[in-house]
Amino acid sequence: MAEESIFISANFDDQIAVVLSNNSASVLRVGIYLARDLQATLTYKTAETVRKVLFVNATTFAALLKTTVVVWDLQRCVVAYTYPPATNKEFEVMDGDVSDNSLHLLISKSEKLYIHKLDEQGALKSKVKAGKSSDGPKIALLKGGVAAVAQNKELRFLELQNGQKTKVALTFVSSHIAAADGLLYVASPGNVHVYTADGKAQDSFSVEASVQYWQVIKDRVLINGTHLYDKNKLARKFHVDPTIARASLLLNQSGVWAIMQKGILQVRRLDLDSASASDETFVVNWEETKIMDVDDPVAREKRKAVVLGPGQAGGDARQIKEVSAKRQKIEEGEGENDEEEEEGPTIAERLEQLQKVLDEDDEGSERENESENMDVDGGDLASSFQPKKATTESLSQLLQQALQSGDDGLLELALSVKDAKVIETTCGTMASDLLSVLLTALTSRLALKPSRAEYLCSTWLSILLRTGRIRSPEQLQTLRNIVQERVEVFPALLQLEGKLSLLG
Repeated sequence: MAEESIFISANFDDQIAVVLSNNSASVLRVGIYLARDLQATLTYKTAETVRKVLFVNATTFAALLKTTVVVWDLQRCVVAYTYPPATNKEFEVMDGDVSDNSLHLLISKSEKLYIHKLDEQGALKSKVKAGKSSDGPKIALLKGGVAAVAQNKELRFLELQNGQKTKVALTFVSSHIAAADGLLYVASPGNVHVYTADGKAQDSFSVEASVQYWQVIKDRVLINGTHLYDKNKLARKFHVDPTIARASLLLNQSGVWAIMQKGILQVRRLDLDSASASDETFVVNWEETKIMDVDDPVAREKRKAVVLGPGQAGGDARQIKEVSAKRQKIEEGEGENDEEEEEGPTIAERLEQLQKVLDEDDEGSERENESENMDVDGGDLASSFQPKKATTESLSQLLQQALQSGDDGLLELALSVKDAKVIETTCGTMASDLLSVLLTALTSRLALKPSRAEYLCSTWLSILLRTGRIRSPEQLQTLRNIVQERVEVFPALLQLEGKLSLLG
């Protein structure tokens, strides 16, 4: 069994990620912690080792493997995308960094280095040459669109907009660089060197320990989880045995410091500005929580599926609510004139009667076929409700109204139609922008209630995809991720079913 590798990363929303890789099952496990509670457990089946982990933003987390980058959506706990989309033997991920919520990757391909900038959907937004490939190059992003690349005994400062570069020769080989507050920090044996964004040396100071892992925030440097430097002076030592420490980080300027030791995550709230302040420490046992599911209501709320509207890239989103939460109560006591009585029930009353039919269908009522009908004629509300059979025209109108208004109640009424010919004709004549919204709505319902998969996939999703009008990879990415997540857990569920059958 290969030794498990541990990485820790953090962002400024008090989120801490602990990554455990190279285990016997070849499953990459990521634990996301908010303050002191486990909020989510992410998995990804791979035989590759992790090179780096980092938060792209508060809701997106990335793991850099040797030939692939895996990015998770933390709100839904699914893989948002992988990069590159197709396997490329010459493609190797060397390093990565984040600037302005954009992931920048240092890629080696055909013995050359490139900086790939990805958008929120994982598509390549720009590519800049960064020199020839070498062993262990590192990248750090500075302010003003400048990227610093360290390899061998050389620093390169590249302007990502125009590709202009400045070379700085070094007298040492550095394997650690970090950007903070517009400056570049470069580690060498026994020293830390500081450079400006234009490649000029600004400062340097000596350190007691060689850098194995570190974090730089503003003018503070935490080395190996034991030595904290404030500007260029040693400010504090932490009493941690460096032989058992696996990873460490300083979460923010003066707040939280975390360290991983033998499977135990210690998160200490420290006042770094006061050496005499009492320190609060809490411990998370990774071995106990690594297979833990989220039972906290707040955590479950974080894991609800997010539905994106047409043209949205992930910034503005709305959460799908249950159909029952969208039901409208008809106000009592409204006066009705003679014309309304002659014309029959109002639209609200018709919707209420339709909803009653759906409720009876959910409870196992024998009137299952009645829930498939859409048009309603006027009649006595006290009598049995007998709606007409759905037509292409009525379904098209109902879908258009539901999708344009965002009314989940109307949409559920439309989705209750099971006539394949009517659905196929309707999808074939709908506007393209509404088809995209419909696909998003169907995908979100599949994520919220996997029990609906048989009906949604065999009827609506299959018919919608067979029309051939949705071909964009971006539109299909979320559906692909959900299907991939279901397929990955299927072998484990089969094993569990077999064990339960033996016990029975």
